[in-house]
Amino acid sequence: MPFFDAARQFLGFPMLPDYGSLRHCLATSMSARPLKSAPAVSGHKIAAVSISHHRLALAPAFNASWDTQPREHFDATIVRVSTD
Repeated sequence: MPFFDAARQFLGFPMLPDYGSLRHCLATSMSARPLKSAPAVSGHKIAAVSISHHRLALAPAFNASWDTQPREHFDATIVRVSTD
């Protein structure tokens, strides 16, 4: 079944390459890693990382429409990053 390209047919956008196959990807790497590491932009270095976990009691309990049990608390995690 051919792909219906509304942007090209109705809005007049230029023709895009055929993405119906993976032939256009064979020459490129399939790795998720970048080809080169990015240089440090700011010059700062991470001095410390602190993590704290918090629980907020919900009174009255929150009745979410998509859940059968009322939610009596809300959990949050805060990550603080300090630079030099």
